[in-house]
Amino acid sequence: MTADIPTTEKIFPMGSVPKITGVCHHYGNSITICDVGPGTEQGKAPEFKPEPAKLDDAGRIGMAAFNLRHSEAFRAAKENRPYDNVGWDKGADDGLLPPNPPEDIKQQLVKASGLAGAAPAAGATPTSQRLTGKVAVGVVIVSGPGNLAFSAAEITKVHAEVQHGLSWLGCQAGVAAPVQFFHDNQEVTLTLPDDPNGNDKEGYWRNPAMQKLGYPNVNAYAEHLRTTLNTDWTYVAFFMKYSQTHFAYAYMGGAYLCMQYANDGWGPDNIDRVFAHETGHIFNAPDEYSGANCNCTSTYGIYGVKNLNCETCAPGGSVDCIMKGNSWAMCAYTPWHLGYLDVSNVNIASVQFSNVYLRMDGNGVTSPTGPGGGTVNCQYTAGPWEKFNIHLNSDGVFSLESVQFPDVYLRMDGNGVTSPTGPGGGTVNCQYTAGPWEKYRLAPQSSGKVAIASVQFPNVYLRMDGSGVTSPTGPGGGTVNCQYGVGPWEQFVISPA
Repeated sequence: MTADIPTTEKIFPMGSVPKITGVCHHYGNSITICDVGPGTEQGKAPEFKPEPAKLDDAGRIGMAAFNLRHSEAFRAAKENRPYDNVGWDKGADDGLLPPNPPEDIKQQLVKASGLAGAAPAAGATPTSQRLTGKVAVGVVIVSGPGNLAFSAAEITKVHAEVQHGLSWLGCQAGVAAPVQFFHDNQEVTLTLPDDPNGNDKEGYWRNPAMQKLGYPNVNAYAEHLRTTLNTDWTYVAFFMKYSQTHFAYAYMGGAYLCMQYANDGWGPDNIDRVFAHETGHIFNAPDEYSGANCNCTSTYGIYGVKNLNCETCAPGGSVDCIMKGNSWAMCAYTPWHLGYLDVSNVNIASVQFSNVYLRMDGNGVTSPTGPGGGTVNCQYTAGPWEKFNIHLNSDGVFSLESVQFPDVYLRMDGNGVTSPTGPGGGTVNCQYTAGPWEKYRLAPQSSGKVAIASVQFPNVYLRMDGSGVTSPTGPGGGTVNCQYGVGPWEQFVISPA
């Protein structure tokens, strides 16, 4: 454990990590901090204890944050953090605000900011489409005169809280698709006094801070980080003591977030969780607490998944989640909103039938035909014919292509499937290229499981009957067809092959 999160982290000289299998933080040209598992090659590597004087500035910042996170004082602070497990909108009796402002204030912020960091314009490359791969994080601490200044200890505290929140978020992605954060740390000192009554509280300090750093706006800085650090995604986190319209907020799918150091009544010891929550918004995860007026019909993220842990309408009731409250918990829907899942070379395993996988035999399927062709059934354990690529459209609709048989897709004919039946119905087979009957949506279930819904046939789902499939065979076995609605045989786990 690292304080209160389930990581075992270790410092490595930059470029010397034997194999990255967990969340990592990279600082300058000096050090990498990675989550390593017990008994792994990384875990057995010699302890690296660099002398701070021999590190670059970024390395010293990362190491100081790491050391603070591994201190007894930090562990005790997390063990006794204020308002632990309290819903983001449930602290009103103590004067607490939720970490994202009401809609009217959001609109004020967008108008005042001139969209300087909101979601990118049409046609622009997204800065934060999904929380995968390599992510640049620009942490900008904006100091002012007098009580607006940050002490050295407070600066280290900010970096430690950011590192802690990102370590937790990153480890939710799993070891199969580790997230790497590339940190750029900037400290800007302004001479501006506070302006608590200004109409554009954010722009008041943000614009001169960007000018001091040499960038015309936040997006330019974020894109510079993506280019120079060679990352997939990029965003910026501002910390300040200046007056704000709201103490913490982010632009959904945008390029930056803003947080006051005091962190409202939640306090600095909860910066890690508020930062993780706001980073969730950056990567398209919606609020789930009732005070945010969430709903269960809107869709979010690259997979276009509904917000079905929304506190006001979640089927069967909502569960703890970082997007709902102050806890290290993640519901079944937020991983899909964040886009954690790798979309190439995946296996699709039955939940009902242990070690049984979806199998596709596309032999002879070399051109489109009306009824499709080939065979889709089950296999015990996963080999080449049980591997798929998920091809996503921008609206969250996807197609499943066989890895073994290029351009051959999973086809679902749900004609006549209008009510649940024991043996299911319809036809599932193969098609060359993807048309309307080869389009699907994911329907997340509990504990990371998903159902695969036909777009062409409403409420018709992929069904797998793996009865009798207890050992690998050449032709596979069992039955794959359609079912109306979702039961145990229509639930799957999608994981990297």
